[in-house]
Amino acid sequence: MKNVDFGIKERPRYEPCGNEEFAVAFQKQLESEADGQSRFGAMAVALKKLSDRYLMLTPPFIALLCRTFITLEGLLADDPKMAEEYN
Repeated sequence: MKNVDFGIKERPRYEPCGNEEFAVAFQKQLESEADGQSRFGAMAVALKKLSDRYLMLTPPFIALLCRTFITLEGLLADDPKMAEEYN
């Protein structure tokens, strides 16, 4: 579902949109993020930015998995030795 009033009104008004439209918007947003093609955190940021324009319903266990990967990615970024051993 796409928010057709994004940037116009405070309250969203959703209309159906196709998967391909969302996929194109997601690809553009992901490519605009630093390291968007290689970092899980960049994907999470891209999805967050799209959440104002598209209605996304995520089961709680998926959100928990995302938080787990983002945490691991952050730990590895801070410690090069750990990153070497992890990979």
